[in-house]
Parts: sequence; C-alpha cells; structure tokens
Amino acid sequence: MILYDGRCHFCTAHARRLVGGGGRPLALRSFHQQGVLEEFPGVTHEACMKEIKLIDADGHVYGGAEAVVRAVFAKRPWLGWMFFVYYIPGFRCSAEWFYARVAKNRYGRGGRTGEECETGDCTRHSSPD
Repeated sequence: MILYDGRCHFCTAHARRLVGGGGRPLALRSFHQQGVLEEFPGVTHEACMKEIKLIDADGHVYGGAEAVVRAVFAKRPWLGWMFFVYYIPGFRCSAEWFYARVAKNRYGRGGRTGEECETGDCTRHSSPD
C-alpha cells in the first residue's frame, strides 16, 4: 500500500507512475481520504505530510526515498540494483536529503488538485530538516 498526498498534482502524478506496470500489485491511496489513516495505526497525518509512505504486507512502514526505492523494486524487479545502491553508505543520506527538499516544495512544483483544504495543509509547508 502506498499512501500519498492526493491534494498535490506532483505527488499524484508520480505516485501513479510508481505503481504502474508489472511486478507485484501495489494499492495507491491518498492519506487525505476519509478513514484511510484509521486503517494504519501509528501512521499520522503529520508524518504523511512530510513524505510518501509504503506499508508492506507485514505492516512495516517505510517513508521518503526508501519507500520509493522499495516500491520501484516491488514493481520492477529488474531494477533491483537501485535497491542495493540505496544502501551504499552516503547514498541513502543524500537520497533522503534530496527527497525531503522536493517534498517540502511539492505544492510549488505542481499545485493543488483542487480538493478543499479544510485543514490548511495545502499551502507550502516545511519538512523536518
């Protein structure tokens, strides 16, 4: 299961690309949808606003660049080398830093999807540094 920001055009487009194609099926859900977060105790709205979440069949939760790498590996096993490269010392830190910068400014990259934003989360916001 991939939880993504369905109020963000950039996130929606990239999440759809991420789950497309062959490999293992991955469900895609906006964490803004009513009741979605209640299905995943411990996964908060605040945490999802900071980064994409991947929840595997065993209930493990991965976020950010690691979630993307694991999803790519699940959908496109022939890109398995990415999975191993991610864990090379230094690369993981760089990938997570880059991911956080993109996530922090995601609304500026594609805008909102037009859903009402009753919580006020649809303005530019900051990810943790």
